[in-house]
Amino acid sequence: MKYRAYSEYEDSGIDWLGQIPKHWKVRRFKNLFRIKKRIAGEVGYDVLSITQKGIKVKDIVSGEGQLSMDYSKYQLVYKNDYAMNHMDLLTGFVDVSNYDGVTSPDYRVFSLEDKQSAREYYLRFLQMGYHDRLFFPFGQGAAHLGRWRLQTEEFNGFLAPNPPKDEQQKIANFLDHETAKIDTLIEKQQQLIKLLKEKRQAVISHAVTKGLNPDAPMRDSGVEWLSLIHI
Repeated sequence: MKYRAYSEYEDSGIDWLGQIPKHWKVRRFKNLFRIKKRIAGEVGYDVLSITQKGIKVKDIVSGEGQLSMDYSKYQLVYKNDYAMNHMDLLTGFVDVSNYDGVTSPDYRVFSLEDKQSAREYYLRFLQMGYHDRLFFPFGQGAAHLGRWRLQTEEFNGFLAPNPPKDEQQKIANFLDHETAKIDTLIEKQQQLIKLLKEKRQAVISHAVTKGLNPDAPMRDSGVEWLSLIHI
């Protein structure tokens, strides 16, 4: 896909970012977001899990997965809050919550406080931070154990592009539209792959049980699953 170039660019001063449109700014996370730490103090809330497919309501009734004995010590998450598994920059993720609930006190919950910024734009940026390993060089811990953390100081000091708000919203809308089209194509391809796998197995099954001659006379094999075979 070809994108239209801006009239002027300048060096962002950030190695991984390079040049940005001249009218964009660069902002630190601490000037965009506010970290929240609100302990529930009681049970009864939906328990939220941060997955690579987004924030989900955890099934605590079936007992599947790792469960806590005391959800009253979990932290509150409100709808439109960001929730981030900053404890694992390898397999963790970040999303905006569609639910009120609670999540692990080890996770990072924060809100967009800058009124001149769009929540959807920075959600895309934060998720890119995981996909493209932007946060990884700033992490600490033991990566080989799946514990590579983005500490609070590093989070607050992280530099991000900051286009004008209307442009942020246009970018977010564009990405929603384009990724939806791509997701539809992926789903269709997955359905095609499933059908091709079924056809592949049917060809194998027919060849090994019925042979290659479609005109050959057949008889009952006497085996229920096998049915007819060549005479």
